[in-house]
Amino acid sequence: MRRSAGHHLLFFLGGLCATVGIVAWIVMAWKGAASIDEIEAHSDEGSSLLVWALVGTLLMIVGGMIMHIAQAESE
Repeated sequence: MRRSAGHHLLFFLGGLCATVGIVAWIVMAWKGAASIDEIEAHSDEGSSLLVWALVGTLLMIVGGMIMHIAQAESE
């Protein structure tokens, strides 16, 4: 069965969101490893890492949901 352009767009957007979420987690891990001795839970750096983790997680969830919806509609 041939998919429409809308399905391809949804798959692309879902994959893009998930990929950006994974990149956000990689950036968070890189920043955390680079300054492991300076990070505290209530510091500005700790808050920044928490934001990176939250944004990455939300983007991966949204990307997975978009791809799931696109897959369900194509069946």
